[in-house]
Amino acid sequence: MSKLIDKLTQASPSGRQPMGFGKSKATAAKPKMVLIASLSQANVAKLAHYVAGADACLWHISSSSEIDSWHKSSQKVPDFIWGWWVAGVSRDDMEKILKLGDDFVVFPTDAPATSTPDDKVGRVLQVETSMSDGLLRAINALPVDAVLATAEADEAPVITWQRLASLSRISGLLRKPVLVTIPPNLTADELQSLWDAGADGIVAEVEGGKPPGKIKELRQMIDGLVYSKTRQRSQAEPLLPHIKPDTSQVSEDEEEE
Repeated sequence: MSKLIDKLTQASPSGRQPMGFGKSKATAAKPKMVLIASLSQANVAKLAHYVAGADACLWHISSSSEIDSWHKSSQKVPDFIWGWWVAGVSRDDMEKILKLGDDFVVFPTDAPATSTPDDKVGRVLQVETSMSDGLLRAINALPVDAVLATAEADEAPVITWQRLASLSRISGLLRKPVLVTIPPNLTADELQSLWDAGADGIVAEVEGGKPPGKIKELRQMIDGLVYSKTRQRSQAEPLLPHIKPDTSQVSEDEEEE
């Protein structure tokens, strides 16, 4: 299994549990929110310093010309878990990325539906918070390991009540770990709210032009969260129409008696 997916499964209350009588690795480990550093440029100087503290890192790419140079950059810090966040790539490019041997791939719903070479590559499907309940439930049957819920383009750069409600809806409908993107200036209270609403991990953008340290600060915030052992996702249930009994027939029968 993908190392990232293994971490997410441990953090998620809906994660798959191995069968047997012994204590499993997922149940033995304490849940903790997963931190992923996202980079949008490959020539970041002192790359290891920028991503220090992250559980995993990923390249955000939109062009096939970036694949080779970014993969070469990731080899400079081989101790990290690396993945790809792809958008607008062809089927051939997608298959090339899957064969590079990195740990996971994040892809949008309109990406080519290619299969992974083996189960070692984690598959994370990017979804929008506006996706309908029916489509979200359908994801449970797809061969993906987790989802990434991204904010809408016009959404405020803060964690709003609407976003928390949307996250709670998504995590309640899915039986897979849920990642979320975060705004630049996330506070500890907002981070706690995301965990309580069902987020098993966060994706934070790393800006190469600014001093390193953002990921380390987020790591400290994550370590300070309150991780409830009884955190359970509310399973959304279909609403059934309530039909009132027909009392007219009962009244007529009573009058005849």
